[in-house]
Amino acid sequence: GAAILVNDSSDYSAFAGDDLNYVIKYSNNSNYNLVGVNLTIKLEGEMYDISSLDTKGGYYDNSNGTILWNASTVSDFANLAPNKKGQVSFRIKLKNSIGATGSKNLFVRASARLSTPNVPSGVGGDEIFAESSLVTKISTQPTLNQTVYFNDSAFGSSGPFPPEVGKETSFTVHWQITNPGNDMSGVRITGILPAGVAWKSIVSVGSGQPEPTFNKNTSEVIWNLGVLPQGVGVTGAKYEASFQITIKPAINQKGSSILLIRDSKLSGVDTFTKQNIIVPVRDISTNELVDRPNEGIVQ
Repeated sequence: GAAILVNDSSDYSAFAGDDLNYVIKYSNNSNYNLVGVNLTIKLEGEMYDISSLDTKGGYYDNSNGTILWNASTVSDFANLAPNKKGQVSFRIKLKNSIGATGSKNLFVRASARLSTPNVPSGVGGDEIFAESSLVTKISTQPTLNQTVYFNDSAFGSSGPFPPEVGKETSFTVHWQITNPGNDMSGVRITGILPAGVAWKSIVSVGSGQPEPTFNKNTSEVIWNLGVLPQGVGVTGAKYEASFQITIKPAINQKGSSILLIRDSKLSGVDTFTKQNIIVPVRDISTNELVDRPNEGIVQ
């Protein structure tokens, strides 16, 4: 027999860029000595990064995408006795990103075949073999891009910048989402407004999309999207929401920048691999605006 595991599991869900460590466990479940055994593994799937393949002694044939182990690399295979067991392994990386055009329901497949052409007398046929294969699903890699502007193309600007003690200044936060991989469900984007940052109830979203809301008890901005289809921002338009916030710096904030939004993240479930996906992004202060960088020190 031949059984395959990847990363110690027969049901591993992968992400782009993952290291995949395969183990093939072979055994002779017959009552015969098997002479001149070959083990081949066929690798199928566009997400395999073949340049990273470490066959650990196996021979890789680029023309048909197979790795071969025989008696020259595995001594057991010269004469595999009844009930004899052993294993071989190899390692390969997945490509770091899902292609530019995106792709749905991505997977890779490794198929093992343990065989010998030397059929014992009394057994029919011209070959004895055992086969198994392992499909590894690959989860999507959505992106959340968070930016903040002082002078926004849609909302304009109000108040002084650099910020001044006791005076109100408004900023516009943008959230942009792309999803090159599988459909996602239960998708929500959240971010926290620190103390002293106020929600203005001025929002803008793409057509047909729900608006972000603000939970004043938790100081959380919440954008409940529900379903995030494959191809958003890749083959179709990005999902985008923008909303206004304000600050009125206190005297003890003079001479420093002010944190505007923190702990923002996208979360949801990949409907193909059933994996929980969380994409965090970095916090943004008044010093990290797109249109006025490094000018956010309170005067």
